[in-house]
Amino acid sequence: MREDRFREGWREWISSNNRGWRIVVGFVCAICLALFLHFREVRLDVLELNGNASRYVVAQVDFEFPDYETTIILKQEAMQDVGKIYQIDDKQIREARYALEDSLIHDKKWRTAAPFSTFEEMYKAADEVETSLLESRFTDPRTIQKIKELNFPDTSYNEFVSESGEMCPPAEFWQRVTQQITEGNIFHKETIQYVVDFFHLRNWELVEDSALENAIRSQVSRTIPDKMTKVYSGTRILNPGDKITSRHITMMQSMKQAISDSRKIWDPLTITASLLLSLIFVFRRRAAKDGGQRMLIFADSICFDDFPQQVSTMAQFTIKPFVDSL
Repeated sequence: MREDRFREGWREWISSNNRGWRIVVGFVCAICLALFLHFREVRLDVLELNGNASRYVVAQVDFEFPDYETTIILKQEAMQDVGKIYQIDDKQIREARYALEDSLIHDKKWRTAAPFSTFEEMYKAADEVETSLLESRFTDPRTIQKIKELNFPDTSYNEFVSESGEMCPPAEFWQRVTQQITEGNIFHKETIQYVVDFFHLRNWELVEDSALENAIRSQVSRTIPDKMTKVYSGTRILNPGDKITSRHITMMQSMKQAISDSRKIWDPLTITASLLLSLIFVFRRRAAKDGGQRMLIFADSICFDDFPQQVSTMAQFTIKPFVDSL
């Protein structure tokens, strides 16, 4: 009997004055408000590029921002490690190759200097020397070290520091070319020595390889990561009258992202808090009648003080009249 009376009393309370539908609508409003509370956008001062700050702007939380200005300076300093890179004029190399072929055809001295060598062997050795000269580059030791750090092949690079102003390959270069070709064990030593000496005795001029310099400097620039500068909470970002730059705008965007991340919107505790606040706000009239005035004031201070005036006014004139009728 008691259960029947309880059910009948509950049904009468629900059915009177369409209270059941109003409760359902109230919960729908509470859920909508909870979503609004939970996913609300972080509001910060909007800065206009090249404008002047109208008031102080202070960091609200600790955050890091990509410091592009510092990154550019670091990249410029790193690119200065790449010095000038020189190469032998390819036109001179082709002229020397043609002269060697002509000498092999018309001058038979090479047969005496290299008695075990054939014309075909001489021709192939000339190809090897020509390729080595075309691939050879000359630069300072710091640039070679930078090339090694980039994991680029450095076998074709030779140390070259011109103290007297002469722009010609050093003597050590020809010894290195001879050693590289000898390591292949393809040609007789007399063949290699004759061909290398023929090229060595000619006049050579080094020219700057600007394309390679720019390519290496670009690669060095890409290896420098973006500098992340730490800003602590309470640090003054702008003073009144300061000119707003792209650096300030980047700082504000990073601070906004840091505030959003600190909210942890997918944390169960945060979701529960948003639901509780929305329920307190929607049913605040009932809570006040039941003696929850202090909780009401606390909920008002959180809900209304943290949102724009338009949202507060909308809530006052749309949700409150509905709740008052419950």
